[in-house]
Amino acid sequence: MQESENILKDFEEWFGTAGKSSLISPSPFKIEHILHPNGNHYYCLKIDFDSNNSSARLTLWEEKSVYFEAIDLKNNENFINENYFFQI
Repeated sequence: MQESENILKDFEEWFGTAGKSSLISPSPFKIEHILHPNGNHYYCLKIDFDSNNSSARLTLWEEKSVYFEAIDLKNNENFINENYFFQI
């Protein structure tokens, strides 16, 4: 297992326990793993959130970047579209 996958697994574990409790209101979410073509490990973790007013996705990549996007379901406008890169 590569160090980068450990970061994704650590985040997924944190989110499943402590992270989701910090959401403003409880909302359903779905976690998806995107596997490398060789299938040995995943290099991307997607978390989709849905509420009555919006839909959002947090995408974490093994190279320590994060993309966050959210769409207002009433007018279909993207109101968050941010990309971050972290140095650890």
